[in-house]
Amino acid sequence: LGPETQKTFDAAVYAEGAEVMSAGLSPEAKLTHGLGGAVCQADVEGRRRGGTLMWAGLANCYWSIDRVKGVALFWGSQVMPTSDKKAIDGLRRFEEGVYKGLG
Repeated sequence: LGPETQKTFDAAVYAEGAEVMSAGLSPEAKLTHGLGGAVCQADVEGRRRGGTLMWAGLANCYWSIDRVKGVALFWGSQVMPTSDKKAIDGLRRFEEGVYKGLG
């Protein structure tokens, strides 16, 4: 994304109540957008690596593809509202467990 578009993207992705867009990741993940979805540009400790492609759906469904670690994740739920704190916390714990299991 261009600099101005990235500013608009950051404002939307990291807004309160829009956690579904960032999968609960902090701004340090340096999310941007590519052809297939959102791209995490920085490593997230205990979780995904820079370059991970990800997307999320309305009912707190998430997927990501981490080519560096060779991990594809899918977290499915039918929980509303979007950005439900417990669903996002479940995603975080699931992802941390997968990456911890990799050693």
